[in-house]
Amino acid sequence: NTTFGNNAAVMYGYATDLNNVTLSHLTGVLKIGVVSDNYETLKAVRISTVDRKPIAGAFNATYNAETEKMELTPAEDATEVITYSFGNGIVLTTEPTYIHVAVPAGEYGELFVTLEAESEKEEVIGIVTKFTAYSYKTVPGTGVVNAGAVREYTNNLTFVATNETETFVIANYDDLKKFKTAVEGGDTRNAVVVNDIEVGDDWTSINAPTYDGTLYGNGYAIKGLYAPLFNQTSASFKGLHLVVDVEEKVNPIFGAFARQLVANGNAPKFEHCSVSGSIKINTDIAPATEDILEDGATGGFVGIASGIHFENCVNNATLELKKFSSTVKMWGIMGGIVGLAGTTSFTNCSNNGSLNYTDTTGKTAADIGGLVGTYTGKKATATFDNCSNYGDLTIADTAKARDCNIGEIVSIIDGAKDASDADNKKSVIFKNTTTLGGNVYVNGTVVNTLRLGGIIGSNYSFSTVEINGPVTKSGSTSV
Repeated sequence: NTTFGNNAAVMYGYATDLNNVTLSHLTGVLKIGVVSDNYETLKAVRISTVDRKPIAGAFNATYNAETEKMELTPAEDATEVITYSFGNGIVLTTEPTYIHVAVPAGEYGELFVTLEAESEKEEVIGIVTKFTAYSYKTVPGTGVVNAGAVREYTNNLTFVATNETETFVIANYDDLKKFKTAVEGGDTRNAVVVNDIEVGDDWTSINAPTYDGTLYGNGYAIKGLYAPLFNQTSASFKGLHLVVDVEEKVNPIFGAFARQLVANGNAPKFEHCSVSGSIKINTDIAPATEDILEDGATGGFVGIASGIHFENCVNNATLELKKFSSTVKMWGIMGGIVGLAGTTSFTNCSNNGSLNYTDTTGKTAADIGGLVGTYTGKKATATFDNCSNYGDLTIADTAKARDCNIGEIVSIIDGAKDASDADNKKSVIFKNTTTLGGNVYVNGTVVNTLRLGGIIGSNYSFSTVEINGPVTKSGSTSV
């Protein structure tokens, strides 16, 4: 076991005889320059990986005799965030201040860099005061960091103090609640997260249907969510990760980021976001006695979405949907990223979480898709570019759903039923490689119909599907 400190350039040694020991590096170094025109005092720097790849903490090191190199795998307490604190601080000038960051050798994608500095501002009455300001930068395409080598960036990062009137800074749970109050009251500012945040037991979802700002996660996570971050919103999200522990009854419309996310004159985006944890939706309550929706849509990210683009997003959460009704023929829709989707596009997205469905009554139906449950909406279009599913899709032994549509990417394209229904036609395109790595298990007694497909479970014949690229399948199917 090897631990990488925030500034540790770790080496290892091995011997072929008792007289000679060879030392080799395990880490490489990122060299980042920071400049400023206003002589701010740099107090701290946080570097985080957008894809949540661990870069510090404990790693397991195994020596490979054939390659004569150590192979590293992150241990449980490895972290994706490195924080440097500079005590009294470093005064920034127009000449670069260089920060050297030791990271395990490997290949890295985008990095988020949060710069915390002490700035000055002059009040109207002529008094100069100091305040803590943040600056947020993205370092794109880091690429390969070789052991024992320095990866130097040619472009310096310029510190630009965050204007508190333009950006909402979320540093702790109290700030998150203040952000909730602000956007529910009509605040349109973007927001930035500067720490991992654990929600309290008084959390309630943000209900801001018209809020169309961007929530920058900077690679940090909001943890402990037992209700969605938003009920309804038009927001965009970048580099934000959610950790959920949900066991919800009554309302089967659920997504960790939002129950419903719809474009409100804008084009909302999810970029470099993830969801992990557990989502259990149990509608084991009779509609006659509870305010339960007859139909619902459960997604790892969003329950219902339209006009949204997802890029470099992954669902790692397990989803479980249990449907029950003694009086109503309910419909259960479940997708690893989106439950029910209209016009939506996905680039480099994947689902790793298992999706489990059960129904003990035979009155419900199920649409289960690795990325999307059901595609709907008039003339809706969808694009999947280099997308994959590695999660298992399971209908439990006790399930008796009357209809089931199962697809490792999309369960069903709900479109035109005949040639005259032109408005209901859909267009779905799969570009580049589509990877199907999940296992599909149908162990229940399907009362009526089972439609099962590797990419799509079911498609109305008057909707258009194009597959432009190779399809790779490694998972098994058991019916």
